Amino acid sequence: MSQFSTQTGMQTPGQLDVFFTQSMARSVAAVGSTAGLAPLEWRARTLQREIVLQGSPPHGTDRAAELCERWATALGLDEFGYDGLEGIITWSRYESPWLIEVSSESG
Repeated sequence: MSQFSTQTGMQTPGQLDVFFTQSMARSVAAVGSTAGLAPLEWRARTLQREIVLQGSPPHGTDRAAELCERWATALGLDEFGYDGLEGIITWSRYESPWLIEVSSESG
């Protein structure tokens, strides 16, 4: 039987957010690793009532758009274009309250 104790960490503001962000990023990174993809940099943030998990290639990545497209395929994301972001390709999938997004814009 699981037990919960208020004495076990997660006591300062933001620790729970960091915990969930790291957990989500590790889970998504495992999908890419299984698919043999180079890693992306993952960030999580809340936007109104959505939780956004965004991946982008590290700065200086060769063929960033190709890498991101392969990640999008592995994650089942759809391509999306933003107005005013010339040369940036984004793929996303929304399942309330979660939004996962991969962007060719380097982090």
